[in-house]
Amino acid sequence: MDQTFLRDIRATATLLDAPFSETATRQVLTAYADRFADDTVIWKTTEKPDSGLVYRFYSRTQHDTLTTALRHRLIPAETDTTRFLRHLAHWRGSSATFSCDFDAHDGLAKTYVFLAATTPAEALWAEPFTPTSLTQHRQLFHTAGLTYLRFIALDHPTDNLNLYFRAAGPITEAQYTALLHLPGAQRPKPEVFRDIAAFLPQDFTVAVTLAQGRIARTGLYAPGLPQTSWPALPQRLHRFLTDAPSLDTPSTHVAAWSFGTGKGTYMKAEKSYRGDFAALLRDWTHTSRSRQTDPVLLHQGHSTS
Repeated sequence: MDQTFLRDIRATATLLDAPFSETATRQVLTAYADRFADDTVIWKTTEKPDSGLVYRFYSRTQHDTLTTALRHRLIPAETDTTRFLRHLAHWRGSSATFSCDFDAHDGLAKTYVFLAATTPAEALWAEPFTPTSLTQHRQLFHTAGLTYLRFIALDHPTDNLNLYFRAAGPITEAQYTALLHLPGAQRPKPEVFRDIAAFLPQDFTVAVTLAQGRIARTGLYAPGLPQTSWPALPQRLHRFLTDAPSLDTPSTHVAAWSFGTGKGTYMKAEKSYRGDFAALLRDWTHTSRSRQTDPVLLHQGHSTS
């Protein structure tokens, strides 16, 4: 795969006018050779003109990606935050899986922990190994209806944590307003919410980014967009989804909306590269416009209407 991948990542970086380092990319491909051979791989970027190109593998089985990163010097040292992720690997007897984001120029960017199931957030807040940067916001999360976690990620360059909650929908104006309020984001134009309501699945994912303990951004995701219908996209993202190379037939697309102060409000997009991203999304989440509901949310009495 290496030569084909190197050709295609270079072409995608050129398409986006994003920086690319063959040295850094080869180091990643060497460290995680098995993952890039066996797992689903996608591209990712944002609408920002200076945004880099990110690529990700999704692992369906358990692998210690943090030890691999340390052994290959992709991260300099273990930290309190990486140790927190290690606690999650077997937390509550789960079989959580680890996946990674890589910047096309800088290498390892993010480590994800996909929990084995939709999990009550209160169970994590009660654990002694959970950082206070998370637990200090537990009441805010609860008030916003963010009470069940699906996965957690660590941004290595900043040591910031991202939380990914599953929320019961369909999304309402009140839920949307609450998610804007968490980071203090200004309300976008009305058509943004119209697109969100049109393309989100019924039960949906909410991302919360914590920067030095502060809620910096929230985000919403429409995974597995219909092939013939997309939300309004900035030109950069439309070109990316249309022209970035993909070995999947057909390719699978994700749109996302990020909300924060200053430059924290923008759109993101993901595109499958290889490994049947569509099948993975069907297994792990609810796809765009799906009316599926999460049994955990229903069991706990969450409204879906």
